[in-house]
Amino acid sequence: MSRKTLLICISLVFAVSLTVDGINGWKLRPFLNRREVESFTPEEKKVASLQSDLDGPLVDYAAKGTKVELQGPEKVEGKDTYKLKLAMKDEKVQHVWVARSSLDQQYSKEVVQMSGDAA
Repeated sequence: MSRKTLLICISLVFAVSLTVDGINGWKLRPFLNRREVESFTPEEKKVASLQSDLDGPLVDYAAKGTKVELQGPEKVEGKDTYKLKLAMKDEKVQHVWVARSSLDQQYSKEVVQMSGDAA
């Protein structure tokens, strides 16, 4: 399952560790003299859930609750691509263009809803 993240920041003075399993999150912050692992607050969980996947929106898309719609071929910067519309589980919409020759993701754009209607 995706949406799992481990972030470790190390300096000469301290290290910070943030871990997310896709549902819950934990933090270790010794620089604040907090030497015990703490659970994320509800607000931190919300922020973490909105972060982009490290593996991209197309990897395990169905498991993430994303619906993908092929919108057709389109040239982008002179390259032949397929334009995909991704309807995320949280009702956000994102467009992704993948190269027709390699199927590698080339471009991505999140659609901002202005009047409650998604593009």
